[in-house]
Amino acid sequence: MSELQALEAQLQEAREKFLEAVEDLRPALHKYCARMTGSVLDGEDVVQETLAQAYYKLSMMKQDVPLRSWLFKIAHNKCIDFLRSRRAQFMTWEEEWENIPDTTPEASETLEQQEMATEAWSSLIVLLPPRERACVILKDLLDHSLNEISETLDSPLTAVKAALHRGRQKLRAQADSQATPPARERSELLEQYVALFNKRDWAGVKQLLTVDTQCDVVGAFSGRGRDTIAGNYLQTYDGLWPWKMTRGWVDGEEIMACWNKVAGRWQLRGIARIEWTDNTVKYIRDYTHVSYLLTEIDLADQEPTGNASND
Repeated sequence: MSELQALEAQLQEAREKFLEAVEDLRPALHKYCARMTGSVLDGEDVVQETLAQAYYKLSMMKQDVPLRSWLFKIAHNKCIDFLRSRRAQFMTWEEEWENIPDTTPEASETLEQQEMATEAWSSLIVLLPPRERACVILKDLLDHSLNEISETLDSPLTAVKAALHRGRQKLRAQADSQATPPARERSELLEQYVALFNKRDWAGVKQLLTVDTQCDVVGAFSGRGRDTIAGNYLQTYDGLWPWKMTRGWVDGEEIMACWNKVAGRWQLRGIARIEWTDNTVKYIRDYTHVSYLLTEIDLADQEPTGNASND
């Protein structure tokens, strides 16, 4: 083994140990990032960026800072970067925190708002300004203390209390006037993509790809171009256990759901986001290795029918 190979092996081992150390924290990080970004899938992408930065800066972490608090602080900053990249309309932190009164929520309001929040997160929480959104999510969904929130957001305790109070009030008002969600529309392109996958028509799938198509399998593979994707991503599916694809929704976005057959029964295995440009696939983001996302899927077809693709 060469020196370079030995170094690569050491780095890989260190990365695996880091991911193992943070494994139990990932679902909570995802809940926070998903609610902040307004998307389960975008939230997972932010989690990935958070862990990448945390691993890179691990040597800079202060010894007296809990790992959970450190990761949430990085995650919060990544969420703000995400919102800014989407040109979200919100005030700067300095503007938002100026002249905020010391307002502490009543205990009864906390319980009432916590019950309400669990029913309204997906459609309502994203309507709050980011700072109020962060305070409500951290307190009512993740049960962080006010001091922990103050540390994560790097904001005064009195400002956290005020933002939490305002956020809860706005959520109550929004819940009272919540409109009926728009009807979902099925994508003919995704229907075609799923059908080709289930037929194992890799030539047909490849025709939907371009030299610029990007494919990322979270935690496993990243590549660009139809030949690279066909030679790695599609080839991997071709050799896997019996599986079948259906369609579903996550946060109103239509996605592809992957099932595999175990002991004669279909089990949901993973999901993939497919983005299109001019009737060709622009981007494939496969979350097969992120098991906690499976609870967020609203399935178009409750379960596949017929034989698996490679029975």
